[in-house]
Amino acid sequence: MKEDERMRPDFTAASPPVLTRAMLEEELERRRLHGQTALLALAGSLLEGCFLLAAFLLWRDCPVLAAACAAGTAGSLTGGGILAVICTARGGEWTC
Repeated sequence: MKEDERMRPDFTAASPPVLTRAMLEEELERRRLHGQTALLALAGSLLEGCFLLAAFLLWRDCPVLAAACAAGTAGSLTGGGILAVICTARGGEWTC
């Protein structure tokens, strides 16, 4: 057997999967949902960062409000982390 024959795959051995319009639209919707989920996660992270910044800036002038911002941020991050662990343990499906 020649070397270039070993390098060339045999495409006649198996037929490719049949793609339908519905399958392609489903994949497009799945990718769109992943993009929206990533944007939502980024927005949530930025909002949590704003609350932490507010807590640090308010600490001298109004410590009660700063503590409330810090506690709310800690609670939100803890809850989000717990939900992420639960949903990841279930195979990544967002049907918690």
